[in-house]
Amino acid sequence: MKKILLIAAQDLKLNLRNKWIIGVSILFGILTLAIAYSGMTTAGYVGFQDFRRTGASIVSLVLYLVPILALMMGTYTFVSSRKYLDWIVTQPISRWKIILGKYLGALGSLVVSTSAGFSVAGIIIAIQIGADGSWRFMLVVLFALLLGAVFLSLAFLLSIIVHRRQSSVGLSLFIWFFFVIFYDLAMFASTVYLSHGTLKSSLLIGLLFNPVDMIRVASLMVIGGDSIFGAAGVVAIKMLGSMGTLLTLSIIIVIGWVITPLLIALRIFQKQNI
Repeated sequence: MKKILLIAAQDLKLNLRNKWIIGVSILFGILTLAIAYSGMTTAGYVGFQDFRRTGASIVSLVLYLVPILALMMGTYTFVSSRKYLDWIVTQPISRWKIILGKYLGALGSLVVSTSAGFSVAGIIIAIQIGADGSWRFMLVVLFALLLGAVFLSLAFLLSIIVHRRQSSVGLSLFIWFFFVIFYDLAMFASTVYLSHGTLKSSLLIGLLFNPVDMIRVASLMVIGGDSIFGAAGVVAIKMLGSMGTLLTLSIIIVIGWVITPLLIALRIFQKQNI
């Protein structure tokens, strides 16, 4: 365990030296404050909105930015420090400890860069309007970090399979585009050709196989219940029986998305000749 933590600490230290980590924190903070302040301008209200509305507003921001951030961070962890990786595998350290240590270091960097920006914004909002409903906002941020952990695992798997930097970055962008944009468009298009009898089950299955959609549903669930769900979320609740069941299932499946790519990456890494 000590070796894992040493590797994680080293990677965290290297990552936090990058100016873009600070830039990401500032970006999240500014965007959150902008959303919180301007979210109700269409209703004629100028000023900060409450945490519930802010949480609902930043869900889309989280779903678009956190996956690409995690993919780039995971790719950077392997590609930019290839010499360090070549050296560390020659040391008397199990390869699973190397992977786990580097993953924890990258995850720590993701947590710091993401939560710092949201935390500063949350404190400013709380000072302005009070902390009522702040737990909803914090859960949305927590789900964002869980989504980041998923795409970080995918980035590790990708970087272990593909060693070239350009190829890793290109495939990372493809994965982001597939899960964040293309997947929902494909699901929506497929509903045109599905019969009424198979539509509900197809929407549920489609929802379960996309971690982005699972996090969207979980986030909206803690913010405002089923009143602000899309069609897939409403169908899922009806088929599973309750919001609690859907929330539990969502978290379990997303954790599975974190673990599975990491285990595959470990298996491949153990057999690689480095």
